Amino acid sequence: MLQAMFRDQGRPFYQSTDMMQLGPIEHETYATFIVEKFTEARRKITFENAERILDWCRHHTYYVQLVCNRLFARGIKQPDEWYIERLFQEILQENQPVYFNYRKLLTSNQWTLLKGIAHEKGARLVMGAEFIRKNDLGTPSSVQTALLALQEKEMIFEDDGRWWVYDVFLSRWLED
Repeated sequence: MLQAMFRDQGRPFYQSTDMMQLGPIEHETYATFIVEKFTEARRKITFENAERILDWCRHHTYYVQLVCNRLFARGIKQPDEWYIERLFQEILQENQPVYFNYRKLLTSNQWTLLKGIAHEKGARLVMGAEFIRKNDLGTPSSVQTALLALQEKEMIFEDDGRWWVYDVFLSRWLED
């Protein structure tokens, strides 16, 4: 949508800016940043726990910030692994009503495909016989139909030959 604002001739901001591609923040740099921000606030988080947050959030800044903000808001001076894992579970439970609604809005095959992609943590070959059989998805044509529908609903995306669930928290919830 944002790209269309700047690239489509009929849009008000057509060619008003240069496009820039931003890559992901390097893992060690990001973990160090988290540790430094905790230290600046007179709190302590281990580098390993910062990495745990990054990995669980798949380096997606929105989710990383949300988790770290929750840790700050609770006033915990030194969150440990147990506390962080508990926070992850609380976040998923808070969002559970929304996820149950998704289940109602999707066909059975779309939901099963979404769960299969989440379980794989980046599924390859979703049209392959093994993936289809493992997830009880029926025929390749029904998988193709579900795949297109989930893409149109912006629930999944493809990156470098792997399919992912857009919402990292939904993906984590579906993994359980």
